[in-house]
Amino acid sequence: GKNSFFVITNVIVTKKQKQGKCPEGVPNGRLCQSDADCNKGEWDQSSHGVQTGACVKSDVTKKTCEVFTWCPVENKRKPPRPALLMAAENFTVLIKNNIRFPAFSYINCTFNRRSDPLCPIFRLGDIVQEAKENFTEMAVEGGVMGIQINWDCDLDRLFHKCRPSYSFRRLDEKETNRTLYPGLNFRFAKYYTENGVETRTLYKAYGIRFDVMVFGKAGRFSIIQLIIYIGSTLSYYALTTLFIDWLIGTSCYAKEAQRNYSERKFETLDDHKRSLLCVSFVDEDALRLAKVSRKKRLQEVKPESVRPRKDRAGSLWALATALHAPPKQRADIALQEPPRSEQPAWCQCARCRPSDAPQEQLCCRQSRGRCISTSPAFERLALGRPLLESVLLYRDPLLDLSTEAAPRLLRHCAYDVYIDWRFGAEREGACPVVPSCCVWRIREEYPSPDGRYRGLRPASKVALIPGAHSGWHRSRDPSSSGDMAKESKCSCSVLLCCTEYETSRTLIVRNKTVGVTNRLIQAIIIGYVIGYVCVVQKAYQDTDSVISSVTTKVKGFAKTNSSDLGLRVWDTADYIIPPQEENSFFVLTNMIVTPNQMQTRCPELPNPSTTCTSDSDCKEGFSDVRGNGVQTGKCVDYSDAVKTCEVFAWCPLEKDTDLPEPAMLTDAETFTVLIKNNIRFPKFHFSKRNILPNVTSSYLKSCTFHRITDPHCPIFQLKDIVSEADEDFQDLAIRGGVIGILINWDCDLDLSHKKCIPKYSFSRLDNKNPENSAAPGFNFRFAKYFSVDGVETRTLVKAYGIRFDVIVFGKAGKFNLVPTVVNVGAALSFLSLVNAVSDWVLLTFTSKRHFYSQQKSTYLDEMDDTSELCPVFNM
Repeated sequence: GKNSFFVITNVIVTKKQKQGKCPEGVPNGRLCQSDADCNKGEWDQSSHGVQTGACVKSDVTKKTCEVFTWCPVENKRKPPRPALLMAAENFTVLIKNNIRFPAFSYINCTFNRRSDPLCPIFRLGDIVQEAKENFTEMAVEGGVMGIQINWDCDLDRLFHKCRPSYSFRRLDEKETNRTLYPGLNFRFAKYYTENGVETRTLYKAYGIRFDVMVFGKAGRFSIIQLIIYIGSTLSYYALTTLFIDWLIGTSCYAKEAQRNYSERKFETLDDHKRSLLCVSFVDEDALRLAKVSRKKRLQEVKPESVRPRKDRAGSLWALATALHAPPKQRADIALQEPPRSEQPAWCQCARCRPSDAPQEQLCCRQSRGRCISTSPAFERLALGRPLLESVLLYRDPLLDLSTEAAPRLLRHCAYDVYIDWRFGAEREGACPVVPSCCVWRIREEYPSPDGRYRGLRPASKVALIPGAHSGWHRSRDPSSSGDMAKESKCSCSVLLCCTEYETSRTLIVRNKTVGVTNRLIQAIIIGYVIGYVCVVQKAYQDTDSVISSVTTKVKGFAKTNSSDLGLRVWDTADYIIPPQEENSFFVLTNMIVTPNQMQTRCPELPNPSTTCTSDSDCKEGFSDVRGNGVQTGKCVDYSDAVKTCEVFAWCPLEKDTDLPEPAMLTDAETFTVLIKNNIRFPKFHFSKRNILPNVTSSYLKSCTFHRITDPHCPIFQLKDIVSEADEDFQDLAIRGGVIGILINWDCDLDLSHKKCIPKYSFSRLDNKNPENSAAPGFNFRFAKYFSVDGVETRTLVKAYGIRFDVIVFGKAGKFNLVPTVVNVGAALSFLSLVNAVSDWVLLTFTSKRHFYSQQKSTYLDEMDDTSELCPVFNM
């Protein structure tokens, strides 16, 4: 074979065999007393031929049934001991192994004594000894040795290493009681003629077949693989947050701490409340709750509900007002209406300014009248600096109001005072909106240095803390907060930083569509990880491919009676051609025989290029690849009606147009083959044979593979193999073909090793359609050479038959932490897509997508004008 070699070590020779009748051998033949004990035409797997029906003497004391076969029959059953070729122990073999890793364009030849300290020349006795076997014993019956060459190469320049590692092991079953045919042997014959009769010498050859198995892998740095592995591993960092959140929720922490953490961690978004705006008109003693509209002015939006306004009598604002001197104007002074140009159409007090935002288009009045910003109460409450400073100092006694940030702080405080004054305590969770006229009056009193204002915007709840009065307020000025954070960061000790835990807040949206979509995608991804990645693909396992060795032994006899060959019995030495192949065997089923060919001159077979009328039509020395010889230049008679060019060739020429139908060796369908398959998964140091541990030689003598009753029997009848491939043996036998015997070893080594068993399947490998094939079937030619009266003669055989290719494949898997981390981590990384898809659905397909967009995104600006307005919107 291409990766093996066979060394003969022992032999049984049977000389001068001829086709005829003779008594069956005693060990194999049926003992008889009379002809009645013998059945004409009967044969079995252990016999040497076909019974004639006569009972004849085998030796002096015993009679056996007479058989028609090659006589004398082979009588010796056991090979000579010690082996005849014991000197084979000292034979040496040079193994030249050239390996190539195509992905890296790297070639390394081991055949160099000086540069490579691992000598590639091996003594056969040492190979057998390395496999812990005795060469003397093994040479008697033969066997199969594996020479395993492992190339495990690091092709990076810095760590370059690429050397073969040799190991040796016996591949076949050496225990006689475990197999029907221990060791390795086959038969072949040398044919000759004696007195005009075909004669042969039969050899039963025992020996050791050495299978060279090369395997390995090479690695080289790849930035893509590095990113994949690191990325898959880093995806597990997300599990840290989940674990700590779970840990805080367990009994390890007090219930109060758990509740406090949960309240700060999760923020529920209820669009029925938080999407409402609260409006208070000075000429209406009630509060209006209206939905946010992106097109309609807030002044004109129809309210969802109208609620009575409830004042907080003991509020901070009322207390601060009582501490100050009485106003300069009387309380019953009428509201003034100073004129203003470019008044918006929606303004009712003549003091509002235009705005592009619908939610900012709000006046202090429902109908025409004086503006509230001109009232003495507004002047004292919303614009009075002493009052506003008192409120700010109440919140933060150490607040410095002499800085540049004072106008902004006073402006924000003025908004809070106005909201508490006009909206009271109960606002149903809606966001109060300060009218445009009041906003601009406050801005005129406490302006921004650069004249920039944010207007009404969503506010995040993350940076807010519960306030004592107007719902929520910022804990400190943003500029001072940044300085304090920087100072805290600089002064933070290593221990303090290591004991802190940062987590993101979660916004919970109560929306059925998005919620169902989110859970559905999560279920699909988790099902994919558990069902496909873990169960189907078994991504938690490290895998290895199988390396294999196969030996076959065919048994059976066929009888033919043709005009060319006469009555003839065929045994394995006749129909197995060649006698030994690697992972395949050929069985002769049909033939065209051209006997007694000699080198001479004869007319070419007629066809358009060889027919002629005179010598001028033939060219001396011309040969056609489709012809049978070299033309002599003469035109001779092929028949009475046809002339062809004469050729020098093996004559008479072969006529391959008359193919016998049915096939000559129709009995070949009853032949059986024993397949011994030894496999190994080198990465896991796991080896096994297709002859399972519970199989004994007595079972093998009686079993034949059957898909249901005997699925693990390694003996197959050829007819069953062809039938399993959905073919008819007798049709296939005429022109031949190629049948694949597929042995699949798919093993989960995390389970019991007893569950690692082969699965057999069968398939036709060649093209069986003659219309789509230039040469349908399978055939080849071979010749048997003789010498007749000193002249070399041959019998040419065009052999048709079935080649059986034994194809072994498979893989084994075993748990390994590295592929588990990489593959499961990569699969779980898809969970990050859940929020992205849910956000996309939320912000694209829901009716309140604009509201959700405002709640999801937080805009931070140091010049934010009214960041303390409400928990939902800033101005």
